[in-house]
Amino acid sequence: MSNAATTQTLTDDMIHELREEAGAAGDDALGHICDVALGGGDSAETARWQCAAAITSARAMGDDTPMVQVVA
Repeated sequence: MSNAATTQTLTDDMIHELREEAGAAGDDALGHICDVALGGGDSAETARWQCAAAITSARAMGDDTPMVQVVA
């Protein structure tokens, strides 16, 4: 049995969904990170990694979701 996490590539749709959830939760900072990730430019790659980490962390908190690491 392997302990390696399954990985999933981050998509723009996932970032849009994260942006909506952040807005609903009043998390303006995460919403801004999502906007930067979707906007391209010099900071987009770092922002995409931050979005991937946020999604991975949120999924890890769900007891019914198998561990899937999201990567940018």
